[in-house]
Amino acid sequence: TERLIAARFGVDDNSLLAEGFVSTGPVGGALTKQQFLAASTSINIAEAFADIDYCWRDLRVCPFDVNRVWYTCSPVGTHSADLEILGEVIPATGKKWCGPPECGSAQFDAEGECISLTGGYVMDRRLGNTNGLGAIFGLREAIGHPSPTAWLARTPVQLR
Repeated sequence: TERLIAARFGVDDNSLLAEGFVSTGPVGGALTKQQFLAASTSINIAEAFADIDYCWRDLRVCPFDVNRVWYTCSPVGTHSADLEILGEVIPATGKKWCGPPECGSAQFDAEGECISLTGGYVMDRRLGNTNGLGAIFGLREAIGHPSPTAWLARTPVQLR
């Protein structure tokens, strides 16, 4: 799991991902390996947030599936350079992104390749400066450029 995180979940070393790999989150459908890699390389978070710290912690083996490892992260960083998201460019705002704690998991096959990733599941939406949103929706909210589809990620209480 640590190798997978260090390789930006397979973006820097896609041999860590099984051919049948899928990635899922709370919004949208499952992404295949190719879709996940394409989406991940079309966002330049590391360059736009040079001081990014994901605050990875709580890596733990799932008590119900020994091939799955759960993790927690709370990303923090300053938007100090242009952010590119799927072809859109958001100029640096100087604003800080303080994400709420998010939970995710990585599931592995017998060969140690990652077959599944989950992520972006906010654990406490009261924390951070993202109005309760996680992942890329929360990042955009924090820097003052909310996604036009962010309402899909909100709970009924947040929509009031």
